[in-house]
Amino acid sequence: MASFAVLALVLAGMQGDEIRPAILQVTSDRQVVAVQAPRTLSDANAPLFTVGDTLNVFDRSIGSSRIVTITDRRRIEEGSRACGDGLAANEWVYQLDGASDLEFGRDDWYRYIALPRRMPVQLSRPDAGSEVAYRAFRTTYRRELDAAYAKRRPRLPSYIPEADYRRTLYGESGYGTLTAESLIAFIGPKGQKLYFVSGNLNDDLNDYTGTHTRITWILNANGQVLFRESGGHFALVVTDADGDGIQEIMTATGLVRWDGKRWVLPPPSDDIISC
Repeated sequence: MASFAVLALVLAGMQGDEIRPAILQVTSDRQVVAVQAPRTLSDANAPLFTVGDTLNVFDRSIGSSRIVTITDRRRIEEGSRACGDGLAANEWVYQLDGASDLEFGRDDWYRYIALPRRMPVQLSRPDAGSEVAYRAFRTTYRRELDAAYAKRRPRLPSYIPEADYRRTLYGESGYGTLTAESLIAFIGPKGQKLYFVSGNLNDDLNDYTGTHTRITWILNANGQVLFRESGGHFALVVTDADGDGIQEIMTATGLVRWDGKRWVLPPPSDDIISC
């Protein structure tokens, strides 16, 4: 198969009652395909879609959508690993009709999200109340930064000045990379306005080791923490997959959802398997 350009799109579909993502890629001859990677090493990776399924492609940059159809699918067998082509064993590859003219840019990561047509979808973004919640929450976030600093400082390499490390960790604001735009608004149980926040504290200067502290929170409208879990998640869109009025956050590895008693999160996005 021809070499793949920049990974640019995400495709999500139903597997039972769960939403799962796959990545759309463009080949060197400009064919757009969807690649469904295993979510974990133990994932059986059943196909999300079948030939003939129609999907709604949502452009996260401008909020427009279009319908595409799956025309073929195949599974990459063991022994066919081809990292240079962006493929690996056990991945499902879907051929699509109606997506050939989509524009791919080098920085268009996760620009296009495709969902089953019956699913409503909206942009993942802050709202008018985000600033209020942010101002309350940033004290909690600062405590996380302080804890990371206390843990990392004694082990700083000699070539990294402590003052430089503090500037990297806390930034000019004193709250690292956290801003009001980091808070994603959605509707929770009983119609509550909630915010989803997933942060990378950027606390490991040897970032090639992949050991940054990553944390995910769910906040109420006042910025109080309702849920906290280790691990980072990249929010793609907000949806109401089951139509119960409680919205979910679709991430790169699945849905953040309320199961009636507690919040359930998919595997962290930083654990996504890649070539």
